[in-house]
Amino acid sequence: MTDSTPAPQAQEDETTPQEQTTKQEETRQERHEPGEDSRIEEARKYRRRAQKAETERDELAGRLDTATRQLTQARRAIISDRLTRERMYHPEDFETFTGTSPDEYFTPECDTDQDRLDQAIGRLKNDRPELFRQDDLPPANPIREPWRHEPAPSTSPLAQALTGE
Repeated sequence: MTDSTPAPQAQEDETTPQEQTTKQEETRQERHEPGEDSRIEEARKYRRRAQKAETERDELAGRLDTATRQLTQARRAIISDRLTRERMYHPEDFETFTGTSPDEYFTPECDTDQDRLDQAIGRLKNDRPELFRQDDLPPANPIREPWRHEPAPSTSPLAQALTGE
């Protein structure tokens, strides 16, 4: 008789994981109150909605970061162009020497704040004139007169005699 009892227990222990999960769900459903399923579904709906909103928020934040970087690069190019006209050797060094970002020289309407930019360039020219080309300095290698000059046209006595002058 002892041989026949272990066999049924072995069959019950050999249930698949799917069958175990199904049994667990059935026992959970038996424990739920009648209106609890609708509350669980509502919670799932709100959870999905929140996850979707978070995903959308993250996507929009990434797009905002990209747009901000592009705007800063465009502003940097505008300032660099201005510094090139001011004859600065390396316009990309402006931020380093002034300790400012390009965004600080623009108004909230995205217009260039000319007064503030002029003041910063003026201070930098006064503090570090070696960063700018100076027009009033003589060139390092001045152009020299050629060694041989073209002879000035002269009227020699022979040329006068031949032309009849």
